[in-house]
Amino acid sequence: MAVGLLGYGLSLVLFVRALRNLGTARSGAYFSTAPFIGAAITILLLGEPTPAPFWVAASLMGIGMNKISTGMAPSRTVISTGMRS
Repeated sequence: MAVGLLGYGLSLVLFVRALRNLGTARSGAYFSTAPFIGAAITILLLGEPTPAPFWVAASLMGIGMNKISTGMAPSRTVISTGMRS
């Protein structure tokens, strides 16, 4: 029970810190990689077979994470002045 409490509590604390420091979009993008990281650990430790769609999805996620972490992702910032033309 202590492991679950610490693991879940620690993940929430780190997620809230990431929201504050990285912003909502980047935090959500990084947080969504958790299933792939879990699957990769399972593949390495248990030798699970991996279908081709897994590798396609993993490589696309890796490319996306690279773009986000290096700042190469397109930005769509809309600034509203509240004035009508």
